[in-house]
Amino acid sequence: MFRFFLNALFLTLPMALLAQQTVRGTITDKDSKQAIPFANILLKDSNPPIGTTSDENGKFTLSDVPIGKQTLVLSFLGYETFTLPNINVTAGKEVVLEINLVENFAALDEVVIVAEKRKEITVNEFVTVSARTLNPEQANLYAASIGDPARQVQNFAGVTGGGDDLNNEIVIRGNSPNTLLWRLEGVEVPNPNHFTRLTGGSVSMLSANVLAKTDFFTSAFPAEYGNGIAGVFDLRFRKGNNQKRETTIDVGVLGLGFSTEGYFSKKSKASYLVNYRYSTLGILEKLGLNLTDGFNPTFQDLNYNINLPTTKFGTFNLYGLLGKNKSNSSETEDENINGNPSTDNFTNKTESDESTFITGLGHRVFIKDQTYLKTNITYSSNDAKKNDVFQNSGVVGPLESESFDSKSEAFRLSSFINHKFNSKHTLRSGFTLSHLKEKNTLSFTDKNDDGTLSTSKDEINGTANVFQSYVQWKYRMTENFTLNSGLHFLHFGKTNSSAIEPRLGLNYKLNNVHSLSFGAGLHSRAEQLPLYLTKDATNTNFLNTNLKLSKALHYVVGYNWRINKNTLFKAETYYQHLFDIPVDNSGETGYNAINAQSFDIFEIAETPLTNDGKGRNYGIEFTLERFLNKGFYYLSTLSLYDSKYKVGNGNYLNTRFNGNYVFNLLSGKDFAVGTKGNKTFGINAKFVLAGGQRFTGIDEAASIAGQTEVFSTTPFTEKVKAYYRFDLGINYQWNKTKTTHNLSLNIQNITSRINTTELDYFFDEVTNRIVTIKSEQNGLIPVLKYSINF
Repeated sequence: MFRFFLNALFLTLPMALLAQQTVRGTITDKDSKQAIPFANILLKDSNPPIGTTSDENGKFTLSDVPIGKQTLVLSFLGYETFTLPNINVTAGKEVVLEINLVENFAALDEVVIVAEKRKEITVNEFVTVSARTLNPEQANLYAASIGDPARQVQNFAGVTGGGDDLNNEIVIRGNSPNTLLWRLEGVEVPNPNHFTRLTGGSVSMLSANVLAKTDFFTSAFPAEYGNGIAGVFDLRFRKGNNQKRETTIDVGVLGLGFSTEGYFSKKSKASYLVNYRYSTLGILEKLGLNLTDGFNPTFQDLNYNINLPTTKFGTFNLYGLLGKNKSNSSETEDENINGNPSTDNFTNKTESDESTFITGLGHRVFIKDQTYLKTNITYSSNDAKKNDVFQNSGVVGPLESESFDSKSEAFRLSSFINHKFNSKHTLRSGFTLSHLKEKNTLSFTDKNDDGTLSTSKDEINGTANVFQSYVQWKYRMTENFTLNSGLHFLHFGKTNSSAIEPRLGLNYKLNNVHSLSFGAGLHSRAEQLPLYLTKDATNTNFLNTNLKLSKALHYVVGYNWRINKNTLFKAETYYQHLFDIPVDNSGETGYNAINAQSFDIFEIAETPLTNDGKGRNYGIEFTLERFLNKGFYYLSTLSLYDSKYKVGNGNYLNTRFNGNYVFNLLSGKDFAVGTKGNKTFGINAKFVLAGGQRFTGIDEAASIAGQTEVFSTTPFTEKVKAYYRFDLGINYQWNKTKTTHNLSLNIQNITSRINTTELDYFFDEVTNRIVTIKSEQNGLIPVLKYSINF
């Protein structure tokens, strides 16, 4: 180990010769994924010219490419000429690309169409509206995103963070974060974040070192996506380098990370990619920053992707992630009895332990030239344990303890077949079988007056099967008009409920500058399994097995204006009708899945639910973006929206997530420094302004009269003050002969603005008044990191 770090240190020493780098990759047809041989690849503005052609497997290699931002131009007869700008070439890592070319509509020899690489173009070829692609190089581009995909997408139109910086939720167009569909390698997975139970999560379990291009949807997604209402996060792992072994080491205030990739054997095309991270937020605590509010968190995670191509049987890949986190806290306070301080100290100790495990085996094989079959078998689990102990210093043993133990498991088989008929027609059809298993236990222990202990235990356990299938068709009616249509079918076995969901997307290019788009679809989902497993007071009859699937109709109209090749203006307006939502009809303040921010099944146990819930979301969004060019970019988004749910008297009330507006402004610039051009200094800034969190107010007169807290019968009528924040990111990168070093400082909330998360109330018997408790966000949070690639 000492020798390893000694070698790494040696690689950081100055070198007389500045190395160049290799850029290589694979070129395929966007629809069929078939390799394109003999395509031309040219490094733009190279002198003398640097270029090559792809081999019979679509692979190419460019050697001696200068470090810095480079642009490739790719062309092949019958395909649109493709320009790929802003390729970040560094000394420490080879650049390995996967490039898709689009076949010309007419496929005539004399037709030559030039297409710039556009960031709004998604990985999924069936997408029409309300989608963005996250590129790996964006991971550290936006200020204070710190390589977290969830924080990156919160900069896009229609997305907010739920008003809580630590919880890091993804709220899309006013929908509950519970209704976001997470996928990894094409298969549904549990939320891949630390310190969460179903919704947000302070830290991502996924490293930016392992992620490939990822699609993010905010509405009207294609037919292959099911069991989600708000949107889809379709994450993908990249392949490891199968020709060179490379290493990345990250050291920062959030912890230590180690990534390695390479080949198993030079005689094989197989590769591995592994990333491990161990972190403790205690470093920030020692700097005097109360980021974690005293709950002392630690976490670690492992990501891996092993790619195993074969000669005759297609390509296999074994992938997954493992995340574990722990936290503990202790609060001590004096108990006041009738205003007189007690000699007893009361301590509440909390310990939490959570782990997430996802693993899958994928397989892709070409049945014939234009047809391939892709299959995944996956297993995922989420284990959560929490233990609360209430202790009195004047009494031996705990007065009260509460223990929660939960485990969710899922086994899934997913497969689809994709066939490209010609340049106009592509068809995809597939299915997913899921077996879900749930076990939840809540235990109580109380000390009686005579010193004896009494215990009680509640359990919510069970299984369910889910079947999904779909078919979707891409039809390029003309060179400027594309239709994407399909059907999705979802059957939830526990309640024997089904939904047939039509999907439609249209894109019409008025010319090379202006285009219109339209999307519509029915989307449904099954709620968290424990909701359907609750029983009545006798613990004999299931209460909610007659529930139907939750549903939403989406309608979207979009307009794109390519101001120039680097600048895009985009506008979208949408309407969403939510119905068949599970609700508690006991009153307006009862459970409603539309307002669910987190999920504690024992809070609504023994409560029968109905599908009477309805809601509506509508709004308009604007995006003005200059894509990174010559080291400069900016992104500005404005979202205006209204999110309401319907109550028993027919009125529509604000949902918990109805912030009404959010505005983002981001910009950054890279500067080449140094005489050899091997150093880059970058600065990035961000400003966000959003409507405050909604909460339920207090009825002060009724509370004083009743000598207890009496909340308003109309939920979420109140709002905290508007949320705003300035972030700053500074980055310095320097290249040596065979290494790349990067030093970054991201400062979240550089002005240390104290935003309010929520307001709560309690009745003080001593003063006979209502006391307001304000929950506040953190102030300035610096995240310093150093990384080396070699």
